[in-house]
Amino acid sequence: MNPTRWLVLVLVSVLCLTGCSIFRSGKGKDRVPKPAKTTAASAKSNQQVLVTPATGLSGRVASVNLTGQFVVVTLQAGQTPPAPEQKLSVYRGGLKVGELKVSREQMGLNLVADIVAGEAKAGDEVRMAEGAN
Repeated sequence: MNPTRWLVLVLVSVLCLTGCSIFRSGKGKDRVPKPAKTTAASAKSNQQVLVTPATGLSGRVASVNLTGQFVVVTLQAGQTPPAPEQKLSVYRGGLKVGELKVSREQMGLNLVADIVAGEAKAGDEVRMAEGAN
């Protein structure tokens, strides 16, 4: 064998051995995060947590017709559209800014509602009116 082949063989062997030694020394184990240890107090508090999904209607104002005083509301997927004449509330930044009354026109996740009080802008949140069932 010529000296170049020996040199390449030695270098490859050294690289392989150093790569394997990293895993034996435990340095490679730092890459996997360890789960946090729980104490008895935290385990008790976790058992008392109860999460329930929101069941109310929720959607967004898609468009507004100011001259006709109506809006198009897009509901979230999987929600049952409200019945005609049902009241909805309009919220912007967490504050109630208007009230709507659902009309008969509905198509898929979109419905039309008349503005009965306040105002509405595209992007406002629409929820079931308080006290409406």
